[in-house]
Amino acid sequence: MKKTLLLIALIALLTANIQAQTVTDIDGNIYKTVKIGSQVWMKENLKTTHYSNGHLIPKVTIDTLWANTNKGAMCYYNNDSLKYARAYGALYNWYAVEDNRNICPISWHVPSHSEWNVMEKYLDNTVDTSLIQNTGTDIGFKIRDTAIFAGLYGGYRNNIGQYKLKETDAFWWSATASTPNLYSLRHSIGIFAGSTLPQIGRFEMFINNGYSIRCISDSIFPLAVENKIEKQIQIYPNPAINSLFINCSSNQGLSMSINTLLGENILQRKLINGLNEVDISSLTPGIYIIQLSDNESTITKKLIKNSK
Repeated sequence: MKKTLLLIALIALLTANIQAQTVTDIDGNIYKTVKIGSQVWMKENLKTTHYSNGHLIPKVTIDTLWANTNKGAMCYYNNDSLKYARAYGALYNWYAVEDNRNICPISWHVPSHSEWNVMEKYLDNTVDTSLIQNTGTDIGFKIRDTAIFAGLYGGYRNNIGQYKLKETDAFWWSATASTPNLYSLRHSIGIFAGSTLPQIGRFEMFINNGYSIRCISDSIFPLAVENKIEKQIQIYPNPAINSLFINCSSNQGLSMSINTLLGENILQRKLINGLNEVDISSLTPGIYIIQLSDNESTITKKLIKNSK
């Protein structure tokens, strides 16, 4: 009996960091989520047809229009939403990913390359995050595991509009842009998992390709020491227009950074011990990530910048 109880406790301990809840997008689609280490991910591919501010994401079915657009666009595999939307979600081009209106639900965003790396290393510490190629020992199996990431093989749409690799391969966008190649074509980093591969792949992808999206929560689940710090800090107002106030009277030596949802740092400074006023009037209205850190810990919050 004691051995059985010990085994149950051990299993509970091993699975404590992978816990499921739900999140709802602007269209009313409800997604299961999963906690993987300190991150919370959607456990399903994104299905939304609108940005988080309510603006429509154009659905593009004609191949030539898909290939030549320079605006955010979406589609369903083989243009068949009845067959594919529910299980596999939609396919989106890179322009939809980088749009500041945010394609993910409020308080969620498209994960950066580094955020993918954190998840991959947590699931498989043999993943070499410096490689832009296949890497890892069993990360591919874990990505496919329905208890963890539930990665379905929804295929993709290429940059001339053709649908490819349904049921054999899965592709997800990262929010991290890549540099132009020799042909001056813009690329982004994409994540690839094959149905028979034990590895996961990271490659430079054409921005007019159509891939799935898995959103990640803005909130980072901190360690206990970070919880203590977080309770001693006030950030207001939020949403904000021109000024943001940060009261860290009980903490010294904090650094602040404000980043876009794509991971670009746009503002950073050291905070004084007390009330700090941060001028954000130059920021474009939208959703940002604000991070406060000291030598031991970091807390992360969503910041909404309004125009008026």
